[in-house]
Amino acid sequence: ELWNFHDGDPLELHILTPAGEHQLIIIGRDVSAGQVMQFVVPAGHWFASRVMGQGAWSMVGCVVAPGFDFRDFELADRAALSAEFPQRQDLIRELTR
Repeated sequence: ELWNFHDGDPLELHILTPAGEHQLIIIGRDVSAGQVMQFVVPAGHWFASRVMGQGAWSMVGCVVAPGFDFRDFELADRAALSAEFPQRQDLIRELTR
C-alpha cells in the first residue's frame, strides 16, 4: 500500500514487521523534520495510523496494487496480534479496539 499525504496534520503510521519490529513513520509535509510525503507499507506487515497535532484531521490517500479486494482484507484482532507479538502488547492495545 502506498500512503500519500495531502493536507492537515501529520499522521503517525505504525508498522509491525513479520519479525515483530516496530517502525514509526510520520507522514506529513515537514520533510525538514523527517516527515515523508509518501510511504509504501510492504505486503505482510500490519499497520495502524493515528493523527498528530491539534487540528485532529489528516487527508491521506492509499493506493493499492494489484487492486483492492475485500476477500484479501483482514482487520486486525487485538487478542490475535497480542499473542503473535507479545513484546508489542502495549502498542497493540493503544491502537486497536
